[in-house]
Amino acid sequence: MFELVNLPEEEDFIRDALIGNVIRLSKDAQGTHVIQKVMASFPEHKRAFIYEEVFDQFIELAKVIYI
Repeated sequence: MFELVNLPEEEDFIRDALIGNVIRLSKDAQGTHVIQKVMASFPEHKRAFIYEEVFDQFIELAKVIYI
């Protein structure tokens, strides 16, 4: 699906839907796949929200992954 996104408005729509849900998705096998696809498909400035959420909640995410 993400390979078909080519308009800035489509990228913005997907980004807006994912904002605030990156950590929750990262804890789930299918959700991680979604985050990985966004990171591979979106330009760097459009995926900055992922980095911000991970940096803000890094300890929480690390505990879930390694526990």
